[in-house]
Amino acid sequence: MCFQVKMAVHYMRRVIQRRAKFDIMDLNVVQFAPKTFIPALFGHASSDVFIQSHHTDRIHQAYAGDKNLIKFDGDHNSARPQFYYDSVSIFFYNVLNPPQFPSACSNKLEKYYNRGAGTNESLLYEIINGLRAAGTDAGSSSAAAASFTNGAAQPP
Repeated sequence: MCFQVKMAVHYMRRVIQRRAKFDIMDLNVVQFAPKTFIPALFGHASSDVFIQSHHTDRIHQAYAGDKNLIKFDGDHNSARPQFYYDSVSIFFYNVLNPPQFPSACSNKLEKYYNRGAGTNESLLYEIINGLRAAGTDAGSSSAAAASFTNGAAQPP
């Protein structure tokens, strides 16, 4: 382990001891994994030397809840491949069960999430207003929700 990583771990260990009142070096995640049922997604880079692959494998194997393990090329700080981000998105979608959008907005959503198209904030605001007009009010918990125009919230 390189000097900078050791210093970072030492610093974080002290901060956690001071704030949370426990030592991260005393943690035994494998001991609690069989008692944990929250859905989990484990990801591990094949050349990671900071967290070795067998650690992730042991936790994943012992984990009692719904789980998935994704392995990919790279090291601890490598950029993650697109299939990893896609898997994370699918995991969040399945676990969080987002509301279904009206079919009138589906094409707009597909355009907004099209990675090649870049960020289109005005399209996002159009989608939000379309949801509100459809009566779903999915983007707000307020009965008197503001409408969005050109990136700025407008009072109802």
